[in-house]
Amino acid sequence: MERLNKIFAEWAKDDKKTELASEKVELSIKGDFDSAFAAGFRFMQQAEKEIKEVNKTYLAAQREFENVEGAYNKFQKAAKDLGIDIPKEYVSKNKDVKSYIKEIKSKIK
Repeated sequence: MERLNKIFAEWAKDDKKTELASEKVELSIKGDFDSAFAAGFRFMQQAEKEIKEVNKTYLAAQREFENVEGAYNKFQKAAKDLGIDIPKEYVSKNKDVKSYIKEIKSKIK
């Protein structure tokens, strides 16, 4: 009987060790999650800053291309008033400008 008591006492000690170990694992997993969450949150904050900078650049580019489009419109009006045709390369460039403006507008968020 005494031998059984020793065996049960050993098992009880083992059970306590297992519970303690599982508690440590659980705390470690929570710590890992907290660290990963904090790192992800910092990354998202940095990404938002960079997106704002890119949007500023896109807006500046959009204004510049709109200035180019305005200059083309003046050029087109002057050519019409003088009764001359605009060279095809300028018509093609104006189409490119309009395409760039459309593309930039689609990227600004």
